[in-house]
Amino acid sequence: MPEELSPVILLGEPGGIRGTRQTTPDLAIEFTTKGKKNIILVECKYTEHSFYDCPVRSKELCNNIEILNNKCIQKERLKRKYWDYLNIKKYGVEKLKYCPAYMGGYQLFRQQALAEGILKYGGYENVWSCIAYDGRNEGLMQSMEKIGIKSINNEWGKLFNIKTNFAIWEHQEWVKFVSENSKDSFTKEWFEYIGNRYKI
Repeated sequence: MPEELSPVILLGEPGGIRGTRQTTPDLAIEFTTKGKKNIILVECKYTEHSFYDCPVRSKELCNNIEILNNKCIQKERLKRKYWDYLNIKKYGVEKLKYCPAYMGGYQLFRQQALAEGILKYGGYENVWSCIAYDGRNEGLMQSMEKIGIKSINNEWGKLFNIKTNFAIWEHQEWVKFVSENSKDSFTKEWFEYIGNRYKI
């Protein structure tokens, strides 16, 4: 991906290794359709219980959804640009008790902002922000319940005015799709590896 689309430039984050102080999706898939570039950003979860909490959250400031884009500590003190790309819809204002990054949604919030930034400046026709997770990890999709989101699966995509796409799938669905649609030797080896490692 071009340097100008790095989280350092798009999101105002400090440089860092993957997963530390920098928004880094686990997987980025680029593809072309009808001569147009597209990209899918994927956050993968197996046993982790949530998408973690904002490290500078404030109970006093983060509970006023309508002023977050002006009063957010991430923006004002740390000069992060997440709110440059995200605007909460009326649905989000009504559902959320706190900022979506406050408890359980920090990684998703940052990845969503990154996806919007890439769509705005990267020359892509379509950008997806996605979650791939183990369907047996039942608590993950409820990890934002304390801030008003009962199901990330059903509600996250409704919180913001976004131009990107949002999708969720289970690892089991992907493995089933591959096993039913690919029969070459590499796929067989991959299927055996995934099945043995993750007991899918």
